[in-house]
Amino acid sequence: MCCFCFQPLQASAANGDCVGGTLVLIDLAGSEYGATAGVKVTIKQRREGQDINKALLALKECIRGMTSGAAYIPFRNSKLTMILKQHLQANDSKTVMVSNISPSAEHLQKTVNTLQYAALVAETSK
Repeated sequence: MCCFCFQPLQASAANGDCVGGTLVLIDLAGSEYGATAGVKVTIKQRREGQDINKALLALKECIRGMTSGAAYIPFRNSKLTMILKQHLQANDSKTVMVSNISPSAEHLQKTVNTLQYAALVAETSK
C-alpha cells in the first residue's frame, strides 16, 4: 500500500489569503488473493496481501457506516481509514475510486467483487 498526500497552496491575488486543498492518492495494489493457480507467492507477499485485504475490509465497514448513517463509524480499525477519516467526512471533499477490472472469464469473480466494492464507494461519493 502506498499513500501520497499533496497540498498545493496559492496566495489569492485579490486579498492575499492562502487557498488550496489536499489531494490524497492511495494505491492498494488491488485486492490480493494469495496464491492463485500456478502462482507461488512469498511469505512477505502473502502478508502484504493480507494487510491490503484488512485495509479494504476496514474501509468497506467505514463506507457502510457512512451510507447507513451509523452513530459510530470504525475509522480506527486500520491505518488507511485513519488517514482517510478527515477526507471522507469533510463536506467539501470529493471522492474518486479507480478500479481495474478484467474482461476475462477467468477473473469474473474478482471483477464482480471489484465492481460491487466500487458501487458501495459510489454511494458515498459527493
